Amino acid sequence: MPEIPRIEEQLYPQYFVEMWSPSTWEVVPNSRMEMDPHEHILCQKMVFLKSEASLSGRKQYVAIGTSNICGEDYQSHDILSLRIKLTLI
Repeated sequence: MPEIPRIEEQLYPQYFVEMWSPSTWEVVPNSRMEMDPHEHILCQKMVFLKSEASLSGRKQYVAIGTSNICGEDYQSHDILSLRIKLTLI
């Protein structure tokens, strides 16, 4: 019977999110957000939330839904995180 490596030793792709400039189609510097190992990005959406920090009363955030998937023998857990959208000039 083959030996199965422990889940911590298995290699999986590491997911990340990068912001791109809509005018030049270049990567925005320092915009890369790396996820934890075994964390898969399931959905992403731009959302406007109420904020007193802006003049309009709303601020734009990036909402990212992820799940920590380690295989069928391990319980998965989901994470919803909000990141501030960078303003490009």
